[in-house]
Amino acid sequence: MTEIKKEKLELIINNYRTFIELCSKDNDFKLTPMSEISPYALCFGIFGYHLIGDKEIIYDKRNIWTDKIINNLDNFKEEDKTIFSKPYLQLLTFSLSALKILDSLNHPSTKNHVETIQNYNIEDLLDQAGVKLGLPSSGNMAMFWAILLIHINDFMEVNVDDQINS
Repeated sequence: MTEIKKEKLELIINNYRTFIELCSKDNDFKLTPMSEISPYALCFGIFGYHLIGDKEIIYDKRNIWTDKIINNLDNFKEEDKTIFSKPYLQLLTFSLSALKILDSLNHPSTKNHVETIQNYNIEDLLDQAGVKLGLPSSGNMAMFWAILLIHINDFMEVNVDDQINS
C-alpha cells in the first residue's frame, strides 16, 4: 500500500471541508448541496468535521448541534410513533455517535430515548427482524441494537452483557 503524500492529503481534506460547508445551512446540514435539510445530515456533518479533525468548529457549535440533535430525535419519535422503526433507530444510533463526538452523551434527553428501549428483550426483537435467517435489513437491525446495548452498558452504566453476548 502506498502512502498519501502530505500535499495530496491536505487537498483531500480541504475539498471535503468545502463539501461539508456547501451542505451546511444555518447550523443544519443537507446530504448534498442541492438536497433538503435532514436530521441525518446533521450527524453526517458532525462526522465529517470529526473525520478531518476540525475540533474548533465542533467545539464552537457543540451546544447548538447538541440541542438540534435532541430536538430532531424528539420530533422524529413523535412523528414516527414507534421506537422500532428502521428510520428512528437509524437516527438514534447516528445521533448517539454524533453526541459522543460533541461530548454530549450526558444530555438528559439522550437517556430518555435509550431507556425506552432498554427494557425490551433484544433477542426476541432480533428474531422478529429475521437476523438469524439473514433476512434483508436484519443486519441493520442487529447493528442498531448492538450500538444501543453498548451505549446502555458503557454510558448509562447498566450491565447488559448477557444481551450483548447472546
